[in-house]
Amino acid sequence: MGKVTRMEEVDVDQLKPYEKNAKIHGDDQIEKLCESIREYGFISPVLIDSDMNVIAGHGRLMAAKKLGMRKVPCQFIEGLSDAQRRAYILADNRLNEYSEWNLEAVAGEIESLQLEEANIKFMEFQFGSLEEPEAEEETGKETETKGKAWSTRGARCDMKLNITARVKSGHWYTALHAVSKEGKTLEEIKNDKKCEKQLISELTEYIEGAMGRNLAATGWAMITTGRRRHREGYHFATEVARKTARKLKIPFYEDAIQCGNADRLKPALTIKEKPKEKNLILFDDIITTGTTASRTAELLEQEGYTVITIIGIRNQ
Repeated sequence: MGKVTRMEEVDVDQLKPYEKNAKIHGDDQIEKLCESIREYGFISPVLIDSDMNVIAGHGRLMAAKKLGMRKVPCQFIEGLSDAQRRAYILADNRLNEYSEWNLEAVAGEIESLQLEEANIKFMEFQFGSLEEPEAEEETGKETETKGKAWSTRGARCDMKLNITARVKSGHWYTALHAVSKEGKTLEEIKNDKKCEKQLISELTEYIEGAMGRNLAATGWAMITTGRRRHREGYHFATEVARKTARKLKIPFYEDAIQCGNADRLKPALTIKEKPKEKNLILFDDIITTGTTASRTAELLEQEGYTVITIIGIRNQ
């Protein structure tokens, strides 16, 4: 059985990569490893035996050489036979392929790290849609669905109407826009008065077209999801909802929903002010995982409200 005996820095020229290593390390991966080392340092050591044969860490070693590093931290492993060493080289690469991502956890971590301005752009996270499969017309044949992708790297929106309906955790929502390859970044949009004005106009027109103009008489009001951050000062979603409600001539309850934390995946939601109207239009400017919106709708429905959820931009 193999065991770690010591760790020390070793000259890269002394290390012997395994010539029959079955894992291919392309230029793109090596560049990302270089970026990781530049950002965080050479934290994960190279595993080697007493003869300086590399057991694990071939890619990191290649990146270190590209960066001009003279030495890298290494952990010495002893107790493996030649066959076990070669088998472990395969296993180390293969076993990682059996793990899966918790996509909602990834989305929450990425959002939190972006707020703290951590450098994660080089990771280029891109996964299948976090939403549930769309309902499709039955054809008598097996239904096929294609996962849509969302990316957090430089997410943009061209602000062209792209109205779609989606379902998350049993709750339907309608999105007016979707992220695109061109246009302003989502952060720029959230601070752009012209985009605010455009979204108010589009949201008003959509609601009136779908639900009629006499919403006040049928007991409708408008709210937003609880703020996880930006609790003071200008808030894009709040202003869009407030001004849209004014145009629709229905009440707007600011901060009716309170969020006690900044966790996108496990929002601590409470109803701070219960609207008198039993029919609510729930608005959020941007949706990524959809967890906050769906749980807000669920909370309100438990209190006997009818909730229609409308999103400005679908970041999925």
